[in-house]
Amino acid sequence: MSPHPRQRRPASQRRSGIAVVVVLALLSITLAMSYAMMRTQMNASQIERNLHRTGSARHAAHSALAIGVRKMHSGNWQGVGVPLTGSLSDVESYIVTYEAGDAQLTPADPDWQEYPYRITVKATGIAFDPLDPTYKSEYQAEAVVQLVRKQRNDNPAHFTSAQTYTTYLWGTQSNSIEMPVSINGPAHIQGPLDLCTAMPATERPFHGLVDEVAIFDHPISNLSLLFMYLNGNGNNSTMQSQISNQSPSYWWRFNESSSSSATTAPQVGGRTGTYHGGTLPGVTVSGANRAAYFDGESGHLDLGKFELPAGGQFTILAWIAPMSGDSTNEWARIISKATGTSASDHSFMFGFQKGNTNSARLRTHITFGNSAYTNVAAGGDVIPGYWSMVAITYDGSALRFYKNGVYISGYSISGAPGTDPNAKVWIGDNPPGAARTRFLGDLLKMQTAGQGDYRPFTGDIRLNSATNPNSHWLTLSRMLGLNVNFANHSVTSPSEITADAETYQLFPGGKTYTVPSINGNIRDVSFVPSMTDNPLGVLRVQGALDVGDDVTIEGLIITPTANTDIHLSGDGIKLTATTLPAVIGDTTPWELPVIYSRDDVIVDDAQAVVEGAVIAHDQFEIDQGKDDAKFLLSGMLHAQRTAIGTRESWDQFQNKWDDQLDNFVDDTGADADDYFPQWLDDEEDLPLDKNLSISPPAEPKSYYWPDLSRPLYLADPKDAGLVWKYVRRSAGGGG
Repeated sequence: MSPHPRQRRPASQRRSGIAVVVVLALLSITLAMSYAMMRTQMNASQIERNLHRTGSARHAAHSALAIGVRKMHSGNWQGVGVPLTGSLSDVESYIVTYEAGDAQLTPADPDWQEYPYRITVKATGIAFDPLDPTYKSEYQAEAVVQLVRKQRNDNPAHFTSAQTYTTYLWGTQSNSIEMPVSINGPAHIQGPLDLCTAMPATERPFHGLVDEVAIFDHPISNLSLLFMYLNGNGNNSTMQSQISNQSPSYWWRFNESSSSSATTAPQVGGRTGTYHGGTLPGVTVSGANRAAYFDGESGHLDLGKFELPAGGQFTILAWIAPMSGDSTNEWARIISKATGTSASDHSFMFGFQKGNTNSARLRTHITFGNSAYTNVAAGGDVIPGYWSMVAITYDGSALRFYKNGVYISGYSISGAPGTDPNAKVWIGDNPPGAARTRFLGDLLKMQTAGQGDYRPFTGDIRLNSATNPNSHWLTLSRMLGLNVNFANHSVTSPSEITADAETYQLFPGGKTYTVPSINGNIRDVSFVPSMTDNPLGVLRVQGALDVGDDVTIEGLIITPTANTDIHLSGDGIKLTATTLPAVIGDTTPWELPVIYSRDDVIVDDAQAVVEGAVIAHDQFEIDQGKDDAKFLLSGMLHAQRTAIGTRESWDQFQNKWDDQLDNFVDDTGADADDYFPQWLDDEEDLPLDKNLSISPPAEPKSYYWPDLSRPLYLADPKDAGLVWKYVRRSAGGGG
């Protein structure tokens, strides 16, 4: 069977199959393109959400940074190390952290000292996808801010007032100060001031008031003396007439109207008197009549050199009011012409001999011919606190004592009174006086003459009259030429710092710094502030501290507990205070003290330079020691009391000062231009130096009471909290 022939399809059928294929291909392409477009649209939506979330995170970070810095301006900022968190919306939150310091500052930077006052604020903003919370974005922003110092914590009131003075000694205990020392600037001294007592006082100065002293060339009768006394010294003109009627050869009235008078004019005789030492002219007796006060320690009136009237007869008369005082002045002088203290050293002397009671009897040393006579009245005690008119008369054969116009006793003596052209006449003391009187008085003369200022004090003094006698005041004012506020001053005892001083803060919320401890003997070491760990340079003393050779400290040495002394004993010691950054509007530098001791600060033969304030809650002491010891304090001394000892070369003359004064008088004649301190330096190797000195700083400074339990800087009361300024801001990005 033959095969069937193949039939051909119609052309129309062939074309319809191809069309289906084409349609299917087009459909596939369309679906692919639609899917691609859908994918693109979905990616674009995701990108848009991501961008929005990133923007939200950035917004949250910048908002958080502003919130975080604003929080620092409030009064309830928690401080560094305490993060701040919060939410801006349901999908936006933040975290703010505070770090002390500024990482970009280095020690070479001129603003390095500001490092402790800067805070790095870091803000992290977080944004969540609202459709899928598992997706989130974070963004970091950072700012560095610096404290605007507007308010410093107040000093205690007692320390604020104390800073008026370079040396402030607030306790009522004795303050012992020996030469050579130089205390400069204003000083407040609340307790007794024992100045240069290593130079012993003598027993011959008169303590009290002297109204009239007159010398006559004849013996005044008993009746005339009685009339003089009965008229009294209250009526100036009547008394003047009574004395004038007796024709005095020499007469001093002591009628100066000013307490600052340097001299007293003679009424008769031409012998002007010069006040020295503890004297106070111009004391009102009654009406126009005045008297001069002599302090019983150093005060005297130098009348120069003259003799009793020629003719061999005389009367010495005086109106006096002795005062109770130094019980050692057993041989007080009213008037004396002498070269020494023994009877044979006197041409004449009229004074007292004090017995076992507070009263005294009249006494004389007078040379007649070649013999020296000492006579004491048989009665007629002179009572302190009352005016007395006392007199001695000599008629060529008898010496007689009178008190208040009443004859007391007499002694048979013959001959003419002796003379001595080299002997001076003083009222109130015995020439040549005490070594201390001459030494201190000559220091002022040297300063006035431009020979250097070696006085123990050189500035104004505020001296408490409740603990110091008049003699201390007059030593400072008359002998040393100082301006002295002498009154009953009251002070507030400083509050002790009782905090343990183990940590401190510069401002509320700032970093808490740990204070390193030192104790024992330290040598060959240097301490300086660390801006990162101890910006104030505080060193806490645990146990006694002895600062030895080659120690340099910039900062504050503090002993927060009692019974802990600080000793400076080495060579090459340099202590410098920490300067505090200024507050706005205050150009005065502020410093912490360089030393705060709850007990004593003791300098033992050290070579030390101290720049700053030294505070000793008990005693500041410079021990007696070597001549080459050096302690130079430029700043302030604030202590309860002080004891400054003399040097070794000075101490060897402890019992020889009167001999040294006699040698000085013999060598030089002790004229006005001869200076006892300079002679001691030249002849006895007692150096006049300023190796021990306390001085104010070269530029005015204020000092901060170092109570480390309180931050140094506070918010201004007018502000809600601390105030900060931006140093810089930056964005760290995120993802």
